[in-house]
Amino acid sequence: GAVPDSFNDIEIVFGGTGTPKELDSIELKGKALLILTNNLRVGALNVQNLAKSKGCALIIVANPTKNQQFSQISRQVNALHSKTTYTIANSKKSVLTRSFSPVADPIPQILISNQVTSAILGENPLKVWQRINRNETIRTLPPGIKLGLQFEKQTDTINTQNVIGWIPSSRNSGKSIVVCAHFDHLAPQGQNWFPGADDNASGTALLIELAKRFAAKAKRGVEFKNNIIFAAFTAEEIGLLGSEHYSKNPLFPLDSTTVVLNFDMVGRARKQNGTKKNLFISGANSIEKFGKTALQINADTSLYIDFKSLAWMSASLLSDHYHFETKGIPAYLLTTGLHSEYHTPLDTPDRICYKGIEDIISYTQRLILYLDSSNNQWLNN
Repeated sequence: GAVPDSFNDIEIVFGGTGTPKELDSIELKGKALLILTNNLRVGALNVQNLAKSKGCALIIVANPTKNQQFSQISRQVNALHSKTTYTIANSKKSVLTRSFSPVADPIPQILISNQVTSAILGENPLKVWQRINRNETIRTLPPGIKLGLQFEKQTDTINTQNVIGWIPSSRNSGKSIVVCAHFDHLAPQGQNWFPGADDNASGTALLIELAKRFAAKAKRGVEFKNNIIFAAFTAEEIGLLGSEHYSKNPLFPLDSTTVVLNFDMVGRARKQNGTKKNLFISGANSIEKFGKTALQINADTSLYIDFKSLAWMSASLLSDHYHFETKGIPAYLLTTGLHSEYHTPLDTPDRICYKGIEDIISYTQRLILYLDSSNNQWLNN
């Protein structure tokens, strides 16, 4: 969630491990909830919904079972120097972060060491954890234990650009198809740098190749019913800002956009269903109809199209289709999926499945040609 400038004398209450049974009788409105976990990286994920419904203002998380985990995370955060968030200049819209929280606007949470936890609880937090796991009654914190936090912010202006080209409709149609991919990646962190071969050099390369092929078709006299827009979006990793800017300043009216195809991480096509390579499709608007169309276009190719496995991730796996999807436009993420090298220095070119990208490019070319010629008949599937 959005972090306020400060928390002044906010009362701390102890919620054990944060189970519904433990939190049921606790008054949380306007208070800070302290919970214990065995994994700080999961944090308060399972507590967010209930805590937010009870008006909790802040969640404090400690791991009494492994104090070194706090030290590891602290070193990683210190390597970043500070927490940086980004937004479009003069934009009133709240910034998006890549989050798998079960709530849209999660409660701010902080992690604390066992030393601090011990000072709050008045005893060794590991012993408290052990008593909880033995189902023993845990005493509540005495009233009046309060916390004060101050946050410092610095605002800088950074200029960056989307790169967009389009092939005009030969019929002067106002309708448009948007094909997009983000071309940014993570900044270096300390001594580590991040190649981003799959995320998202793969999608960017696919976008450029498709643009070349369609430009060549136009030069040969091939006519298109829609404007075919090729958009390389910037600032995706820091909050989908490039696509947000485009959605507010489109080349053509958004309500005339017939479909958006967003390619993010298409370089790790693994073999599925025998010898075919997987391509996942995710989206919230008319996904069943689009999925059926995608399967029809896929006849006799080396790809295995799966529009069901990632359907649930449409709202939480944020990528550049998001700003179109929330406006009711049929917008879809096409990806070969996550992997263990995601957002690490190991996302390198030698791990890319180049034949898979070639197959996806050829398939997508046929898909776009069909979508352009169909007059949205696929929506009647």
